[in-house]
Amino acid sequence: MARDVAAGVARPAVLVGGILRFVAGLLLLATGAALVLPLTVEVRTFTVLETLTVLTGLLVEQLIGADLRPRSD
Repeated sequence: MARDVAAGVARPAVLVGGILRFVAGLLLLATGAALVLPLTVEVRTFTVLETLTVLTGLLVEQLIGADLRPRSD
């Protein structure tokens, strides 16, 4: 992670790309929450479903995320 931050500080294009990816991730998270909302009957159920959705996304990122990112070594 420190290497990613150092690359972002050294090259502004990388920093802007990281910020855009972060914003895109937030938009996808909000879209996922909006799609899950009709499935819920009460707020407590929504919180559980949303938490499981975020955890699933983090798990997928851990399992295959590094393989999908281009190598910048």
